[in-house]
Amino acid sequence: MSLHDEQKARLEAITAWAVRVRTTLSDTLAAHAGEVHFRPGSTGVSMVGLLPDRPQRGKSGIKNLDRLARDFEVLFARYCRDIEQGRATGEKALQSA
Repeated sequence: MSLHDEQKARLEAITAWAVRVRTTLSDTLAAHAGEVHFRPGSTGVSMVGLLPDRPQRGKSGIKNLDRLARDFEVLFARYCRDIEQGRATGEKALQSA
């Protein structure tokens, strides 16, 4: 497989995850606008918190979007809200804004 073919396959996988996010998590995104972002990757999705006091905290490698939608409140609290921030940086705050 050529590099071009590998890149194309990876971008197609990311696009497929983006479509799944939009269809499966649209209600969650609407209910929590400005608090969370779901970043598609080639093998799953990352949940990224956008909270000012916990910028860019989250969980990667999520594959079960139905479970994420169903258990969002618990998962968001565990990985984005009720967690130590760690080293605060202006870059994280800027990314979350």
